[in-house]
Amino acid sequence: MLPKLNSGQLASIARLLEEKGCAVRAGDPLVARTNEGSFRLTSAGLCQSNFDAADLLLSSFPEVLEFPKATAPLEVLTAMYFKGGLSRNSTAQRLVTRMEHSSIWDALRRTGQCALAPDEHAASLLVIRSARKCQVVTDFPFDTEAPFVLGKKRYFHSTLESGEASSTLRMIGSTGQRNSYVRRDGTLGLIASQRLTNAELRNLFADIGEWCYFASDSRRKL
Repeated sequence: MLPKLNSGQLASIARLLEEKGCAVRAGDPLVARTNEGSFRLTSAGLCQSNFDAADLLLSSFPEVLEFPKATAPLEVLTAMYFKGGLSRNSTAQRLVTRMEHSSIWDALRRTGQCALAPDEHAASLLVIRSARKCQVVTDFPFDTEAPFVLGKKRYFHSTLESGEASSTLRMIGSTGQRNSYVRRDGTLGLIASQRLTNAELRNLFADIGEWCYFASDSRRKL
């Protein structure tokens, strides 16, 4: 996983890889080939490869991370993190995640890992705190439902108070004695939710840090 990258950063990565002898197809996605294999890098911040491309790719990042954030309309930034729009009194909010969904979700739960990136975690917390309760997957029993097992690990479909869901939601690089996760389809189930305001969304994107190289264009309205 990598930060969400703007077009200037992708172009810079393409140039630096070419200087290292890679055959590069610039754009989004960026595709690079070496004698060892190939990899594909998207602006969404996901790199897929058939070899360990970490050293080759990450050596480009000191320069890339010095780029200023590109501005984008608030609706464009919102679509990077929330699928299907933001509706009032929604019963579920689907997140746009790099890895925490589908078959990858199963693999992560089997091994006790988490791949919710910090920017995705921040967006998830904003959604959770907009509701009175949140339906998530937990690694601790809470409701009366029977557990389901992935690998040797037990998980539960749980409905938590907003505060507990917020405090237990796990992201990459962290773990606790009690952990909660977005559901397999990348959703957070919501009870008594309120629609996120433009001001809340702008604050999210102002504080999201270096996991997203975009900032809200304050002149545009959602």
